[in-house]
Amino acid sequence: MKKVYQLFSRFTDWMDSLGRLSWIGLMVIAFLWNWLLGVIVLFFLLWTKRLGSDIEFKEKAQGLVNQEKLDEIKRGASHKFRVEKKKFEGFFSKGRQREDNT
Repeated sequence: MKKVYQLFSRFTDWMDSLGRLSWIGLMVIAFLWNWLLGVIVLFFLLWTKRLGSDIEFKEKAQGLVNQEKLDEIKRGASHKFRVEKKKFEGFFSKGRQREDNT
């Protein structure tokens, strides 16, 4: 029984490394082969939340998301937002000046 669990665990890890589409493909093939097997695969995917959002799926497949990397992404996005906001405000003020001059 332990070997079966190890084999199943290795198979699920391998499928997780391939991504969500591999699980969906397995489910479709299982439905085409036997509807009951397809239902079992579908319930397995729902129960283990492998059809959740990308972030949840990647957390399970690769461990916890590195918080420092997320903070770096947030800082980069907020900096980009501030730069774009300044550009827009400059463009908007130039338009008002032109409108006032005419």
